[in-house]
Amino acid sequence: MPNDEMPNLPARAATPSEFLLYQTEDGRTRLEVRLAGETVWLSLNDMAALFQRDKSVISRHIRNIFDEGELRRESVVANSATTAADGKTYQVEYFNLDVIISVGYRVHSHRGTQFRIWATQRLREYIIKGFALDDERLKRAGGGNYFDELLARIRDNRIVSLYLDYGELQALNRRPMYMRDWVAKLDDFLRLSERDILTHPGTVSHEAALAKAHTEYDKFRALLAAQPSTVERHFKEAIEHVKQLERCPAPPKRTTRQDNGPKSSGRKAQ
Repeated sequence: MPNDEMPNLPARAATPSEFLLYQTEDGRTRLEVRLAGETVWLSLNDMAALFQRDKSVISRHIRNIFDEGELRRESVVANSATTAADGKTYQVEYFNLDVIISVGYRVHSHRGTQFRIWATQRLREYIIKGFALDDERLKRAGGGNYFDELLARIRDNRIVSLYLDYGELQALNRRPMYMRDWVAKLDDFLRLSERDILTHPGTVSHEAALAKAHTEYDKFRALLAAQPSTVERHFKEAIEHVKQLERCPAPPKRTTRQDNGPKSSGRKAQ
């Protein structure tokens, strides 16, 4: 799949909490790991550093993973705009946990097992709680506003949890709750957390909301149109399969002895 058809990861500055710090057990390697789409992502450079292998070796393993059909490229690769040291922005390919694990098996790296365990723990925490605690970033000086953002997420989760607990308690006590009761109690929870409560229809008009919805839907349709159809994907897979067959060496030809009939013993019949 061409690079411009790959899904894109959020820009680096979009959400700082989408980056987790990973440090190997020996302390020699520290990586900033992307967290998006309920999986983790590393670039080619990151994987080379993680597995302590040359980039060409990692690249070859990734190419073989796709050529052998172990993984589908369009499902495990994404682009992300990254600003390099020269100040220019480049599109960098990122590979998800499935690729990282496969490469780890192929390079026989114990680091791959360590990373898989760490990533699985972080993902489980993120999926269950809605956020992942980055202990390394909290320990590091100058962590920016990560801690403030983490506290805000925890508060949001607590508000939802308390609201649901209240509803469960009302049900256990057999107390009927009407919509006006739920609205009033939700306002109470928001006031308790010092949140602003919307008391008017809002500042966005109906027409503006519709225009926004149509614009976003047009973007979605354009994104779908850029994706290959099922027939195109199957055709590409068939082409790749043919290329793979062409790369396989042809079996050696078997030589057969020519049979010219029974040989004469040299003796004459009596």
